[in-house]
Amino acid sequence: MPILLKEKGFMFIVIGFGLPIILIQLWSLEKTHIPFAILIAILAGILEIFPIELRNGKKLSCSSIFNIVVLVQMGIPEAVIVVFIASLFLFYNSKLSFISWLFQASQCAVAVFLAGFVFEYFFGKLGVFTYITSVFAFACTTFIYFFIFFTITVIYKSLVFSQNFSDVLTTEMNDTLLAFAVTFILGFRLAAIDYDQQPFPFWFETIFAVAVFLFARSIAQVLVRHRKNHLATLENITQYMEQKVHLPKGHSKRVGDLARRIAEELKLSPKHVDAVHYAALLHDIGKIQMEHEIFQKRGALTLEEEKLYKQHSELGAKMVSAISGIEKAAQYVRFHHEQWDGKGYPDGKKGEEIPLGARIIAAANEYDKLMHSSGIINQKKAFLNLKNTKLDPKLVEIVLKIADFKKAGKDHHPGLIQAQNQQHFHDIKYKGSKLLKDFAVVQAVFYQNGSFYHINGEKVQIPCEQQIKSLITNHPIQNGYAHEFIEDVPSRKMYNVHWICLEKKILCLLFDVSHLREYERKQELRIRTIYRDCLYAVTQGKLTLIEREELKSFNQGEKIAEFPVSEKNDVAACRTFIDQLLKDRHISEKKRYNVLLSISEAVTNVLKHAVEGKMKVYLNHDWLKVIVEDKGNGIKLSELPKSILLEGYSSKRSFGHGFSIMLKMMDKISIYTSTEGTTIILEVDLKDRLIERRKNIPL
Repeated sequence: MPILLKEKGFMFIVIGFGLPIILIQLWSLEKTHIPFAILIAILAGILEIFPIELRNGKKLSCSSIFNIVVLVQMGIPEAVIVVFIASLFLFYNSKLSFISWLFQASQCAVAVFLAGFVFEYFFGKLGVFTYITSVFAFACTTFIYFFIFFTITVIYKSLVFSQNFSDVLTTEMNDTLLAFAVTFILGFRLAAIDYDQQPFPFWFETIFAVAVFLFARSIAQVLVRHRKNHLATLENITQYMEQKVHLPKGHSKRVGDLARRIAEELKLSPKHVDAVHYAALLHDIGKIQMEHEIFQKRGALTLEEEKLYKQHSELGAKMVSAISGIEKAAQYVRFHHEQWDGKGYPDGKKGEEIPLGARIIAAANEYDKLMHSSGIINQKKAFLNLKNTKLDPKLVEIVLKIADFKKAGKDHHPGLIQAQNQQHFHDIKYKGSKLLKDFAVVQAVFYQNGSFYHINGEKVQIPCEQQIKSLITNHPIQNGYAHEFIEDVPSRKMYNVHWICLEKKILCLLFDVSHLREYERKQELRIRTIYRDCLYAVTQGKLTLIEREELKSFNQGEKIAEFPVSEKNDVAACRTFIDQLLKDRHISEKKRYNVLLSISEAVTNVLKHAVEGKMKVYLNHDWLKVIVEDKGNGIKLSELPKSILLEGYSSKRSFGHGFSIMLKMMDKISIYTSTEGTTIILEVDLKDRLIERRKNIPL
């Protein structure tokens, strides 16, 4: 309650300063400046609705560009109206509470007012701005704006999350510096154009800046989406593992989150942080290869059982080392049960002989076990007792600092002291980004009377000229703006074309997105490779994710039958044929039932998830191979692990219990899926190996 009072009290203090500023400045606004301020405010609002999501989970809107530009171009009243209208867009889009919205609007208004006051006090009247003399003035004004905004944010978050002011300051510093740099670089270019003398160049630059920002946002979304898919895959695998060996639900994810937070607190490199996080998620993966009875036993383990149990870290390390892209995490998995005093396993390492990543996972693992143990009353004291015995003393101190020992309980996940749902990714490094270096506007031209012109009025030619003319003339523009992707077949390049109505002319912007498309293709291939390795390792070689070109090899051999699948009667026909084939080969009733059940599941799912399909049957010596193809939408790449590994998982494109049944009953399964459909290859060995072994026993 005291924390809540402090938080609300601070919010009302900021509102108490900001609200009067908004009301007074709105009253002081010159009527002739209102249209200009409203138009700029709408553009600022658009940036608030479509922010760039950074890899640390935070969002960057850059609407502050227009706050500062209007401030130096017009004055404080005009800048305040921009702040107020843009905040309405944020209020609508983010569904903030009324008090939270008023707080954020007041925070921006206070920052704008003080920045304008400093400008007028040191540099002269607002609205008189020249390119040469005002670089320093603009930089100082922008700095004051962000300094005020940053200070209010740090104080507020330190009250909400009960963290030290200095800790929050360090966390927020990088994002604020990034926002300052972007605002200064893009904002100064606009501020240097005299709107009264050059309105057309000003609006051209303004719209151009918005278009560039929105395109940069699409690039950032690709980066973040692929990263989330990667993490989601590993988390799905841990869910499957926890389900199979009866571990506490969510244990691996919680250990992964805390391990990542510890690694970030230690200021490790981004790659090192990622390796620790991935290893923490998969630290118990080796248990899936062990007898499940060990994990279900209520009493103490025998010496033999304990010996077998201790092998899980080595088994897990072998599995992780086989997964492309995270090989470095394998050693952390292997040594996460080593202890600081040398009494751990598998090698009895001690102190700093144990890799740092493994020590971090051990600390996070012990914390989660203690917080979910019903027999321990004082978890904090129990964790502190592990210092210098099981755990690295330095890491114990870090966990005591960043983790919450009060809120966790039997039905409550332990929380780090952070905003709910906030993701702690390392800061994005823009400096070395190849995508951002490649990103460029190929051309910015005007279209008028069937021709394209440079900004200086010179007639020019552009790539895909006829296609773009057809788009502009045959596709009506809604809300003054449209865009489309066009492929230039001869050069094999792809362009993202934007066209915007400007009175009698149409502004046309061409972005070369060929490199972005190629990047997406490589990323998807990388993710598919990770999925393939993970699925192969987790199913112990039973299931393989294959590529389109590999399908040909499965369609070789003696094809003995092919059936269309488009209605319910086709399922019965497929089942009847396979049943008779197995009877003719004298297959036992139990095995026949297992094969029929698996094939029925695969064929039935064609009717559930596709328009039509077919079943092909091959026989190669003693191996029966059944290929079931459909022409549906395929399984989403992000849903593959859940669809295959989680028993009972169901969605519009998944197979529910189907894969779980097939994994149990068949000897080999291969799967290919894309937006054009899914192909499942089921293989089973019809030879009775037990009878063969008995035949070979000498009398």
